[in-house]
Amino acid sequence: MATQAMQNIQDKVQSMKKMKDQTISSLSGIAGDSHFFEDSMNPTQVRGYLGGHKDLEKVKGMKWLLAMMSKGRDVSEFFPDVVKNVVVNHVEVKKMVYMYLVHYADFDAQARELALLSINSFQKDLAASNQLIRALALRVMTSIRVPDIIQIQLLAARKCASDNSPYVRKCAANAIPKMFSLDPDQAPVLEQLIEKLLRDNSTMVLGSAVAAMNEVCPTNFSLLHRPFRKLCHLLADLDEWSQIETINTFTRYLRNQFTDPAPGLDMASKLMAQQRSAAGEATGVGNRKVKRRVVKKAFYSDEEDEEEEEEVAVPTANTRPGGGLFTTGETDFAEEMDPDHRLAIRSCMPLLKSRNTGVVLAVCSLQYYCGVPTNKQMAQQVGKALVRILRNNREIQYVVLDAISHMAVERPYMFQQFLPDFFVKASDPGFCRNLKLEILTSLTDKHNISTILRELQTYVRHSSKDFVCATIRAVGRVADAQAEVAEHCLNGLLTLMNASKSDIVVGEAIMVLRHLIQQDPDLEGVDTALRCLARRLLLTPAPRGDGTAAAGEGGGGAPADSAEGAIKTSLGKANAVWLMGEFHPFVADISPDLLRHLCKGFPDETDEVKLQILNFAVKLSLRCPEDDKVQQLVIYLLELSRFDTGIDLRDRARLLTALMGLAADGGAGAGEGGAQALLTLKESARDVLLRPKLPPLTLLGHCAVEGRPDLWVGSLSCMVQHTVDGYQHIPPWAETQPNPNVRDSDKLRNTEGGGGERQRGGDRGKAGGAGGGRPRAGRGG
Repeated sequence: MATQAMQNIQDKVQSMKKMKDQTISSLSGIAGDSHFFEDSMNPTQVRGYLGGHKDLEKVKGMKWLLAMMSKGRDVSEFFPDVVKNVVVNHVEVKKMVYMYLVHYADFDAQARELALLSINSFQKDLAASNQLIRALALRVMTSIRVPDIIQIQLLAARKCASDNSPYVRKCAANAIPKMFSLDPDQAPVLEQLIEKLLRDNSTMVLGSAVAAMNEVCPTNFSLLHRPFRKLCHLLADLDEWSQIETINTFTRYLRNQFTDPAPGLDMASKLMAQQRSAAGEATGVGNRKVKRRVVKKAFYSDEEDEEEEEEVAVPTANTRPGGGLFTTGETDFAEEMDPDHRLAIRSCMPLLKSRNTGVVLAVCSLQYYCGVPTNKQMAQQVGKALVRILRNNREIQYVVLDAISHMAVERPYMFQQFLPDFFVKASDPGFCRNLKLEILTSLTDKHNISTILRELQTYVRHSSKDFVCATIRAVGRVADAQAEVAEHCLNGLLTLMNASKSDIVVGEAIMVLRHLIQQDPDLEGVDTALRCLARRLLLTPAPRGDGTAAAGEGGGGAPADSAEGAIKTSLGKANAVWLMGEFHPFVADISPDLLRHLCKGFPDETDEVKLQILNFAVKLSLRCPEDDKVQQLVIYLLELSRFDTGIDLRDRARLLTALMGLAADGGAGAGEGGAQALLTLKESARDVLLRPKLPPLTLLGHCAVEGRPDLWVGSLSCMVQHTVDGYQHIPPWAETQPNPNVRDSDKLRNTEGGGGERQRGGDRGKAGGAGGGRPRAGRGG
């Protein structure tokens, strides 16, 4: 009787403990797990929870560890205590243990060794009934970076690749890059696994399989032949990040597997973009003959089409306003496009309305590189999508603006209707303002030039001097692109130079004035601008060692101790002096006095100003050989330069001394042959120094001779202007059309694999439409 009573008491105690645990669990569920981020536990308490016998205590210990991991704290010291719990049956505990092990399995050698001891448990969990446990077991196993178990990892990945759960198959695809980085020699085996996963019909698996292909074998496009059409049809059903991977893969695949749908137009558009610059026209680029494919439809529908190539001249006058290249054969190019090529582009276009900026940018990049440049309607859809995602936070705005700035150089018609969206706002950060200026100058044409100039006129009043300088450079690019407003821009810059009190702004304005004058010396107002610069140089106090200023002579009539109107920056002064030497006829009457004034402060000038003063003196001596004072000043400057601390200046002085025939011994020390060479050099001095210079290229872009490199638009490499690790170049178009039948059906694949795999692949092809009726319907449509 007493024994039965004791048994009843023990049962009640156990029942009360269970009720207590359930109550605590329910209360913690109501309160949430946020207290784990705030509570502090000592290591002994955590180890007690992990080593306890109750699952609730293990849950508390693991939740605290995961909370600390999410806060960035190092909890690797608990690895031995956590790895012991891989054998527990509690599903929630096991999931959290696997999450911890995935994070720390490759932390150090000790962690890898302890994880290896549990490899049998991981293999056992690959057959668990819970799909999350199976997937986590594979993730932990492939996170152990020990080459000795690579074969075990491959077996586990093969097993999970055939799992019934698409989530487990997705994890198998995600594990492939890990195994490849551990042992690159396993690439052939991993490619077979990728090919199998690409045949999957689940959108959850396909995106990860494409990502694995990009990591392991990005150039093995044969893996994409069979699932290409299926991927096109299922593209909208993939998750957003898988869509980005797939679209970028499509871009490389289309360029590699199809010929250019508009042959020659891409290169011609680059030439047209360069010819928008006056400097580009000076390079002598004229009509360029390009080859385009002509398809002649056969009379009978069952006969194959006949193809031939003809040369088409692409003249400068063949452009519409805005710089886009359009021909009368716009519809012909669309008809010549391969049906699979057209299918990929049409499948991507609905994603222009995606909420993910990366997806929209990837679609725009595909259309930019693989579409037909003459399809203006589709190009404007791309421009509209980019402008839509431009209304975002400043980081995303910068990425989108950078992509637009590259596209607008060659195809300004994509964005010209959205011109107000690129006006600078007061809230725009500096890096976005500069990109908007580049875009505005690229979109300039005769229809919107007045609007853009009014906008730039507003920007020169900005409080940021760096932005004002960038605006001044933009004015120079606008004047370069539209020669009819160059005179207006020159007068505006001259007014700004006289009104501004900022030395930096004045120096930048002088540099842009130099560009405009060099591009067209016959502009009205050049005489006024050059004489104004000469007066400013005369007003500039000559630097003295004692801190005093020399009096200004000639032309100005104002005392130089008043520094108002003086040029104080090295950049502005060097450009102004260069103009005096290059366009001497405009200032011939004051050039000798100007040279004498510059000689006084020559020792205290910067190196770049010294170089230009020396060049100015030598050019003036060649133009005024009868002026003895000028000749003496030249000899004086050359002697000063011989002993200057600047290496470039000393080398330049040595060159000019030989060129002018002013060597100390007259060249006798060089021997008879050397003396003759010096004499020949002296006779060619005028041709060398006084020859007209080509105007500078002011339109930036990868189509300009001295522009930016041609990198994938929207990539990190494009933003930083150099290739980074992992960058993949845009492949060139295929020269000849590869066999399109590789994407038609499974017949060509039936001889490559085993019987079971062939049957499974064939069934999937019929179910997913990879080689069945859907692609043919797409062709017909």
